[in-house]
Amino acid sequence: MIVPSHAGLSKRVRGLRLKVGTLIDGQLVGTYESLFKGEGIEFEETRPYQHGDPVRWIDWRVTARSAIPYVKQFRQQRDLTVQLVVDGSASMFVTGMGRTPFDAAIDVAAILVGLADDQHDQVGLTIFENSIAHFVPPRRSAEHSSRLVRDLLAWRPRDSGTRLDKPIEHFFRFHRNRALMVLVSDFTALPDRGLMRAVSSRHQVLPVVVCHPRERRLPRCGLVRVVDPETGRHVGLDTHSTRLRQHYNRSADQHHADIERFFRELSMPALSLSSDDDVVAKLHRFTQRPLQ
Repeated sequence: MIVPSHAGLSKRVRGLRLKVGTLIDGQLVGTYESLFKGEGIEFEETRPYQHGDPVRWIDWRVTARSAIPYVKQFRQQRDLTVQLVVDGSASMFVTGMGRTPFDAAIDVAAILVGLADDQHDQVGLTIFENSIAHFVPPRRSAEHSSRLVRDLLAWRPRDSGTRLDKPIEHFFRFHRNRALMVLVSDFTALPDRGLMRAVSSRHQVLPVVVCHPRERRLPRCGLVRVVDPETGRHVGLDTHSTRLRQHYNRSADQHHADIERFFRELSMPALSLSSDDDVVAKLHRFTQRPLQ
């Protein structure tokens, strides 16, 4: 649910929007075009490579013939519509040292909202738990962009459980024309494969996988009691046990590998983030990946 606005929240919105604006003018120059190349654009021509051009734009056929690197240039065809589909369930608010996965989700969303606003593209927001809990249709304005950031900063989970298929189905029904879905979640469960194939046949999908470091590695810290934020179930663990820690870590690694394989098989490269990552650096590196 969205908690009531207050002076402190407004200050956080202004601070985050200012930070994002500074990044767009500095570290994130060119990131938007690199990230969503292929949406609303068409190939125009090739030109010699210049320092700073993303490697993924290199035209390898022309480069091989000419013996010097050439890159593809593109022409804008139409505006891009971006729908941020963000997991707001309890598991995204894992407590402990440092930031939560939802904090990382806010950073990614705020950056993409700022980039879309800078390019005069439409952007909307869906927050989901066991069902769609909050929906804002795409619009194009600075006030609208601030409203989306404010909604994310004010969000608090209310229901138990997470269902990914409902917000994805809603996105598919609502967006008749080609759009971009940025799907941000910890993916404690995976969406239906057939549904994802149907969505990707019409739209572009960017999965963003967020987690807390403690979800990947169990530290040795004695007897602890943990709680499943989705179900409320309490479990006692003896983290002195090497066997227990190894089993936990293997299970976590396997789950993360399953997520990566799921999206790779769907030809949807996923951006993976830990809540303590430098989101800007990870986003920039992700845009430099080779085209698949």
